[in-house]
Amino acid sequence: MLYNKDKTQLVAWPSKKSVEHLKFPSTITSLTLEESTIPTIRKVKKITLPRDLKELKQLSWYSYEEKVKGLNKGRWDSLETIEVEKGNKYFILYGGLLYKKNNMMLTLLPPKAKITTLTIPENCNRDTSYRYFFPEIPSVTKIIITGDGYNFPYELFPNLATFELSKGNKKAKLVDG
Repeated sequence: MLYNKDKTQLVAWPSKKSVEHLKFPSTITSLTLEESTIPTIRKVKKITLPRDLKELKQLSWYSYEEKVKGLNKGRWDSLETIEVEKGNKYFILYGGLLYKKNNMMLTLLPPKAKITTLTIPENCNRDTSYRYFFPEIPSVTKIIITGDGYNFPYELFPNLATFELSKGNKKAKLVDG
């Protein structure tokens, strides 16, 4: 891989280089993850985000128009696991999903994760584009709600069968319908 002199930015990725575990130098501060940057991104099974990463741009999903046409497979076709290097101040893993730490904005989902029960962070923020640009995670069958449950893209979990409130949750109520 080619980085700038200070190793804070990825400049180029060899088009024939294929890895299952995508890992970068700890000094990287900004990353754009898409096929034009990393041509073999569809083969990545695991990604480790670097310690100094502040900005993550990932344009790895089809546009709304392509999704409507039935082309809704995530371009991270093989991603199973996300890790965040110790000491990262900007991103956090919660239940195997990646969030921005400052506002708990959902940032990255691993479509091939083997997560069956998912817990939603209480202060999760929702971006309106979730349903169009994130992949589905079919393994999730149960979601535990820690807050009011408003700000989460439930439509991304096609096999979701059960909701549960976390112990002591007084912000939401479950009713059989």
